[in-house]
Amino acid sequence: MRTQTAKKTARHADLLIFGLFIASSALMTFPLILQMADSIENWGDPLLNAWILAWDVRQGLSAPLNLYDANVFYPYGNTLAYSESLLASALLVAPIYLLSGNAILTYNALVFLSFVLSGFTAYLLGREVTESRAAGVVAGFVFAFSMYRYGEFSHVQLLTAQWMPLVLLYLFRFLRTASLRSGLAFALFFCLQVLSSFYQAFYIALAVALYAAFVALRWLAWRTRPPRNTLLKAVPLAAFIALIVVPPSLPYVTVQREMGMYRTLQDTYDGSAALMHYLSVPANSLYSRAGISLFRPTANDETLFPGFVASALGLAALLTWRANRMAVGYFGALIGLSFVLSLGPNLTVDIRGTPIPWLPLPYGLLHDYVPGFQAMRVPARFAILITLGMAVLAAVGAARLLAAMRGRQRLGLSAAFIFLLGIESISIPVRTTPIEVGDRVPEVYRWLAAQSDNPIIFEYPTVQSRYLLYTEEMERLGRYQYLSTYHWRRSVTGYSGFFPPLFWAIQREAQEFPSLSSISLLRGLGVKYVIVHTSDMDSDRWDEISRRVAKLDADMRPIAAFGSDRVFHLTPGVDRGQLRAEAYLPDTHQRGEAYVAFLRLLNVNDKAVVYKMPTEVTLRATWSKASSPMVGQEHQVDLPLYIPKGTVVLPVTLQEVPPGVDGLAMEIIGGPLPAQALGSVGLKTVTRPSTLAGHADALQVEKLEVPSRSFAPREVLPVRIKWRAPAALERNYSIFVQLVDGNNRAVVGVDTEPLQGNYPTSRWQPGEVIEDVYALVLPANISAGRYRVLTGAYALPDMDTPRLMDSTGGLVDQVIAGSIRVVGSDGRLSSETGQDIRLVNGVLGNIVALRGFQAVKTEARPGDTLRLTLFWEALDSTDADYTAFVHLANAAGQPVAQSDGQPAGGRFPTSIWEPGELVPDEREIKLPANLPPGRYQLKAGMYLLPGPRSLSVQHRRESDDENRLYLAEVQIAP
Repeated sequence: MRTQTAKKTARHADLLIFGLFIASSALMTFPLILQMADSIENWGDPLLNAWILAWDVRQGLSAPLNLYDANVFYPYGNTLAYSESLLASALLVAPIYLLSGNAILTYNALVFLSFVLSGFTAYLLGREVTESRAAGVVAGFVFAFSMYRYGEFSHVQLLTAQWMPLVLLYLFRFLRTASLRSGLAFALFFCLQVLSSFYQAFYIALAVALYAAFVALRWLAWRTRPPRNTLLKAVPLAAFIALIVVPPSLPYVTVQREMGMYRTLQDTYDGSAALMHYLSVPANSLYSRAGISLFRPTANDETLFPGFVASALGLAALLTWRANRMAVGYFGALIGLSFVLSLGPNLTVDIRGTPIPWLPLPYGLLHDYVPGFQAMRVPARFAILITLGMAVLAAVGAARLLAAMRGRQRLGLSAAFIFLLGIESISIPVRTTPIEVGDRVPEVYRWLAAQSDNPIIFEYPTVQSRYLLYTEEMERLGRYQYLSTYHWRRSVTGYSGFFPPLFWAIQREAQEFPSLSSISLLRGLGVKYVIVHTSDMDSDRWDEISRRVAKLDADMRPIAAFGSDRVFHLTPGVDRGQLRAEAYLPDTHQRGEAYVAFLRLLNVNDKAVVYKMPTEVTLRATWSKASSPMVGQEHQVDLPLYIPKGTVVLPVTLQEVPPGVDGLAMEIIGGPLPAQALGSVGLKTVTRPSTLAGHADALQVEKLEVPSRSFAPREVLPVRIKWRAPAALERNYSIFVQLVDGNNRAVVGVDTEPLQGNYPTSRWQPGEVIEDVYALVLPANISAGRYRVLTGAYALPDMDTPRLMDSTGGLVDQVIAGSIRVVGSDGRLSSETGQDIRLVNGVLGNIVALRGFQAVKTEARPGDTLRLTLFWEALDSTDADYTAFVHLANAAGQPVAQSDGQPAGGRFPTSIWEPGELVPDEREIKLPANLPPGRYQLKAGMYLLPGPRSLSVQHRRESDDENRLYLAEVQIAP
């Protein structure tokens, strides 16, 4: 009976102490308890962790096998492993998220619970070591409300160290008694701690290993045996831990291997503690408010001052170490080892000081030889073990002091310890920043949630700096990612502890967004919707974006607006074929120098070719001598992460040309590009001549080629030019290539250095012919018609031009190629006329013939629409744009309904027709609602504005005096 009463009393005492930590946590984190549902510490890491918790709960219930394939950084997988996955923490607060759907409330509840549970579990550990509840409460206050934890207030993954005390508590019991129950509890809490924070897995593993070493040394020193079956029971416990911990760890191993996600030793210097960090206090602490110069107030995560009260109590424990030598020895060693490791690779004295190079520390060895240390960036966070060790030593010291007291004195001293610990460390108010939740979430995100096809999205603006230097940029990304908890659509950007290669490619392109190149990249990534937040940019930037969108026409069109948020639909674009590869192999080389070839890649599709990781293509270069091939050499060439619409030129540097070699052949033999021969060239060796001052540079265009087919808007027009340098060139010239209309106005152009800057003109050999390809992307709003291509050269900064010669050697200002034909978008030229065609074969002015039309219904009613397709054939070329017409005429020959306009809706004006070409021309004629019943005739023809002057009908009997060809009779019913 007494035993049951004692247990009941103990439970009541524990519940009261648990309540004490709840009340204390509410006070020590004020005003968090009042703003848990709609405020957060800041918009960076806290929002990231709020998103992680929500993702864990949602995905863990709906698709647990794809848990790590989060909705950010598309198209990469395992993106949850770019940061902590917080699995155990998500399990702890899952009911809150499931009931509320509020990721902010869920996150803040976890932060609050971390203080409550850290205090209570440290209390349990302190009580275990000292056999004193009051001393245990001291341990709880030191551990839960340390200044270190205030410094890490925005990192919930580091706050959730509440399982560490229980890991050690049950480890002590297991190694003391070999109790399987204690062993299972140890394994369970070890797994919970690891799955709460993989970062802190190293810390708790170090603490466990150190204690195991202490116990083993004691067994050896005292020549005692461990409790029976201790080691035998440890094996299945280790297997249990591995079974629970290893599977969630594998995505991290995969990411580290595939993405190179590791920290160099140099990366750890900024995260290492300096000696003066151990005098740093939070900016809101009493010491900081009092302006005591001894301390360094800071708002960052390295507020490592342990406090005078905890230090004094710990010193009392050290002075009385014989009474509890195992605990004092172990936790003292844990504090000392953690302190040394927190200093990083080299000792630093001042906070912003320089590490002392001649004083290396053990951390460097652990980084180089212990698996997992390469993932850590901030050695100063070993301070959590210092805090835990200080908590237990403070409990031991408090227990020794309390043991000398009786009754009310003991109670008063216990209260004094708690009060002083709280006063010394309290740093309130903690920072809270409002954030949208529930109905206050921007409407655009609810719209995204309603889209049923799980689209891929891109939110703009993103970041401007390569290293995320600006807090507002980080917070912007964090906010976008948090708000995705209201729609869960896949995004090509994100915010985490690691950023994959394509993230930075997207950010570079975003600087000029929306541009053809950025649109091409987003298409290559499969983006469907672009969300532009105009409130996150100044008005000038939004005006510029609006102007650019207007020029993109159908490529990117607005489809919705919600306040300051705009939604644009990105059309998928057209696939016109595979990535084309070719080589430019110079036919000369300088004696004694490396030979440089050029791999040229042409992407004719509207969307970029995208590689998730740095990718190589393997080339084989084979030298030949007297037409006999020699041994080939393999070369790896790094491909860009993405190849946008247009041309990319990559230099390929080979060895010095072997003596006697007179030829070179190159081919692709490996990588993502299909194996293929790239070409061959005969080689001649030249010696670079000296140039003379005042020499007039000359450039000759030996050949300028454009494809002989028609082009549509948004297509790539490849312009191939062969340049020749009659003599050595003094300057480096830029090349311009333009597409001009009939009024010599440029509609699109490129300005670039030869071979995209990889082969400047000053390096060209006299007589060398350099072949280059320039990709002109036709604007979406280009008008149908004929255009010409012209090219020239200039030098910066004075815009000096070389003497330019055409292929005949004549001096010209510009070299102009023959015209190309641009047809309208969505149009087609085809000789497939289909079925049910009525022949006409009427000739108009010996320029065009109407060969037939697709049958139209011969009976209709007023208000109906007649639809038919005419088939025109070009008989001769013309510079005029004729208007075609179809009339429905009454018995007097007067039109009662008609369709007039350029053929094919203006997509194929007659000025670009070529002899023999068949042009389909779809027409609609709306019949008047009051059209009298009777018989009517359909007639067609062409005329030229102004005027109009109709083309005369020839070689066709069925026509009228107005040069209209008869097509069919239509009966209009009443």
